Amino acid sequence: MDTVYWLHIVESKSPQERIPSTYMLARANAPRQSGEGGGMPTVHYPSWEGLAERLANCNVDRAEIEKAKAELDKKGSYTRLPRSC
Repeated sequence: MDTVYWLHIVESKSPQERIPSTYMLARANAPRQSGEGGGMPTVHYPSWEGLAERLANCNVDRAEIEKAKAELDKKGSYTRLPRSC
């Protein structure tokens, strides 16, 4: 049985232009019918390239990764609901 989860990415922009953004990736199990969710483990990435590579290694397709980057550039966050793993 597949587990359904939510994927959240938040960009932390530096106030100085020369310092690149960092990224936090959080994964949360979708709430059960009882309304219970679960823990939300997070992983921090020092670069977009590292995060994008990790997502690709987890079988997130290139179009979804590009969509995430566009949302991050525009809004500073990205949420993917739901996804099976």
